[in-house]
Amino acid sequence: MMQTVKKIGVLSMGIFMAIYMALFGLLSGIFSMVISAILNSMVAQLSSQFGTEIPGASVLGGVGWLTVIIFPILFGVIGFIFGTASALFYNLVAKYIGGVKMDLETEGAGAAQPQQPTQATQQQQQYAQYQQSGQYSQYQQR
Repeated sequence: MMQTVKKIGVLSMGIFMAIYMALFGLLSGIFSMVISAILNSMVAQLSSQFGTEIPGASVLGGVGWLTVIIFPILFGVIGFIFGTASALFYNLVAKYIGGVKMDLETEGAGAAQPQQPTQATQQQQQYAQYQQSGQYSQYQQR
């Protein structure tokens, strides 16, 4: 059964996107930390081979740890802002176009009760019962 999403909760969408993007920021921060550690070890190896100190090389190691802290916070804030903005935009547009149609299924104790059959549906069921019982000719005579 097709149902239409008429409105999205702005705050719930913002919170969802904040958490989603914060997790993505954490993964990005870890990736950045690993790359930073690899680059830091390469710079340390090069500086020991040539016997010179490379300016700014010590900063490279600290940046990796910093990204693990900053990226999730930054991505979470940006996710909240864009999540709320997109929900507001969807709600505005859905007023005019009717929203997105989805095929949803309910499960469990809270499932929707079947609708009462219409008169036409009842007649079709009676017709099917008469056909099965062999009293088809009686149904036609009515």
